[in-house]
Amino acid sequence: RSLTFAAIIIELISKFTQGAWVVVLLIPLLVAGFTAVRRAYDRIGGLLGIGQIPPPPHQEKSLVVVPVLGLSRLTAEAISAALSLSDEVTAVNIVYDDPENPDAEARFRRKWSEWGVDVPLVTLHSGRRSLGPPMVSYLRTLEEEDTHRRLVVLIAELEPMRPWQWILHNQRGLVLDRAIRNGTDNVVICRIRFRPTIWSLNEPAGP
Repeated sequence: RSLTFAAIIIELISKFTQGAWVVVLLIPLLVAGFTAVRRAYDRIGGLLGIGQIPPPPHQEKSLVVVPVLGLSRLTAEAISAALSLSDEVTAVNIVYDDPENPDAEARFRRKWSEWGVDVPLVTLHSGRRSLGPPMVSYLRTLEEEDTHRRLVVLIAELEPMRPWQWILHNQRGLVLDRAIRNGTDNVVICRIRFRPTIWSLNEPAGP
């Protein structure tokens, strides 16, 4: 066996530049990759308890946080969906500290009050035009205050009617999703996409 192994090594060295490098480098990399994938599947399968009978489901008190950037039909759908998930819903509006627009918070709160929805509104301030940091800071505070409550963030998005319109919509949802995933520990993210056709179907018929 030692002679066979030595012969293989000599052959690989002598033929390395003629294509043997594929055997020397690529195959070990493939084996290592397959092993890593197998370990990842085993680890995830263990966490999910695949093949085992899971514990019975139970209802938990949950708080649904809904980021709102303005009042629209999409906002109404988001709040409606949140109220369907939990009796405790909080809307969060992020206001940029802009000296040229000092009354932005007051104007939005006035519109929210005129809307008359029975959902509390929390205002977060941001010195930069960034959605992620203030939202993550707020969610981390909620995580620290109550570790026994399921915390859900419901992000409502508009499903474009044409494929090319994806570049025009939902960028804010993507930014919030990424920031919350990277900045929190136990927050459940729920991204819901609404089709504009649901509003056209609900429009009253013309004469």
